[in-house]
Amino acid sequence: MEDFKKTPLWDSRLPIEERLDYLLAEMTIEEKLSCLGTGTPALPRFGIGEQFIGSEAAHGVEARHDQGQHKREPEPTTSFPQPIGMSASWDPELLREAGEVVGKEARVLYQRNPVGGLFRWAPTVDMERDPRWGRTEEGYGEDPYLTGKMAVRESSSLMIISSPEQKFMAAELYFVIFTLSFLHNFNPAMMVFLLFVIPDSNQ
Repeated sequence: MEDFKKTPLWDSRLPIEERLDYLLAEMTIEEKLSCLGTGTPALPRFGIGEQFIGSEAAHGVEARHDQGQHKREPEPTTSFPQPIGMSASWDPELLREAGEVVGKEARVLYQRNPVGGLFRWAPTVDMERDPRWGRTEEGYGEDPYLTGKMAVRESSSLMIISSPEQKFMAAELYFVIFTLSFLHNFNPAMMVFLLFVIPDSNQ
């Protein structure tokens, strides 16, 4: 048995906070600094493998694997229309169904190759109010109510956070920046989150 298996980090009887406290206390400054990016190297003395954090999932799992530290053969995944196109359906249930497919495929990819993939960038809750941003296809449009409804349905089905079958962690995009409204001291993405996402996710 490897020595790291005898440490508190690997003792599943302990609370997760205690296990993480042990890990952080034992890591060197260099090891901590190496984990600040989206790609983290292996930490063999703790039994932690190489990982990456974050991958696109706004309209399907991005698995072309031609960028970053972990280049390998691409894997086929379902590709849905861009979010701006899906929002034109005005059908949150459709987004929920698409989110279920994306969540399942992300989990399958992780089971095949457990090097990251359980933290996905989706959905975009930014208000797409100016085409000069250049990435307006990533969001659901300029309507806060529609964006909130679509984002809640997609996020909840992506993760199934209320169940032991949680697929991965979804990260809403551009929560603070890219709204083009910050000069007016108002963030519509924050408004969407506070008014629609938080209340709706508790239902």
